[in-house]
Amino acid sequence: MEWKSLIEFNKYTVALAAVGFAYTLEKFVPMPTAEERWFVVLILCTFLLSLIFGILIFATATTALSADEDAKTDAEKRMPWFGIPHLVLLGVAMLAVGVMLILRVLADPPKPVPVACCCASATACVSPASPAGK
Repeated sequence: MEWKSLIEFNKYTVALAAVGFAYTLEKFVPMPTAEERWFVVLILCTFLLSLIFGILIFATATTALSADEDAKTDAEKRMPWFGIPHLVLLGVAMLAVGVMLILRVLADPPKPVPVACCCASATACVSPASPAGK
């Protein structure tokens, strides 16, 4: 197995999972309904699990670089148990973020909130810090 190539590829997929986690947190929190909030939590957990499996890939591959042949054989046997869930979880999380983006794009724009002023006179609305208030 090409351990250096695996590490290089894994760097990009782990970075993608980390960026997806941060993007989801930045763009979709807070959400208006409880169902949407739980869906965002589920997406975040999926990214987090993908990150954990990616870290396990790093640990196994870097250890195998400096190990003997028996350890390399053991690492090769363990690698599908880390690599497949890492990529599947990353794909599911990215798909879920795509669904959230589609829903956000297709949602109706928020209705404008009317501005109400309870001023008794024109000078009552002037703040004391402004030049007109002095």
